[in-house]
Amino acid sequence: LGGATNSIFAISNVQPLSAGNYAVVVRNSVGSVTSAAATLLVSTGLTSRLSNLSVRTTLAANQTLTVGFTIQGGAKNLLVRAAGPSLGALGVSGTMPDPKLALFNGVTPVATNDNWSGDGTVATAIAAVGAFPFISTTSLDAALVRSVDGGRTVQISGPADGNVIVEVYDAGTGLSPRLTNLSALNFVGTGSDLLIAGFTVSGAGTKNVLIRAAGPAGLIPDGGSRGKGCMIKT
Repeated sequence: LGGATNSIFAISNVQPLSAGNYAVVVRNSVGSVTSAAATLLVSTGLTSRLSNLSVRTTLAANQTLTVGFTIQGGAKNLLVRAAGPSLGALGVSGTMPDPKLALFNGVTPVATNDNWSGDGTVATAIAAVGAFPFISTTSLDAALVRSVDGGRTVQISGPADGNVIVEVYDAGTGLSPRLTNLSALNFVGTGSDLLIAGFTVSGAGTKNVLIRAAGPAGLIPDGGSRGKGCMIKT
């Protein structure tokens, strides 16, 4: 660093480019010694967020998929969907014909939806967040828009089996409040029994994301040998 030869080094205008590992070399007539590096981290505040979280899997008739998510920093509108019939328009075969969803705060049910029925609020949110459209206003997909603060869970089931995707979209603006966590609890295996979790980071820059698949650890034993949990957390 040019001119950095005094006994004290100070940065008067810290910028993101100032971040790095700093070491000092001390010399005299005998020789020199280099200090251990000191790391300078520069925080620029939130620049990105999780804008969409999803889980796709195959459910048997009347089997329940539990998906959890968390909003941190206050309340925000979220679009929550369970798409079966409209998933077929994306080339997915064997879709669930009539999924339904129930939103819970802890153990308390706070909202349910079986058929979205062309709900205007839902349609507006779908267009605003860029979600794939439902095939018609009479499709048997389920969806709702709710203001959420903190953690919630969604339970998805249907009277017939098939592929279903569960999605949570940030339907608000700004980087805070924001989605910080997605989790899913379900039996998984191979082939058609896969569980696929997806997420989208929006905004500027990158974001560190912790991705976990918990089977043997952290779950209540059920006598089976198949794994049954996944988590995405930022």
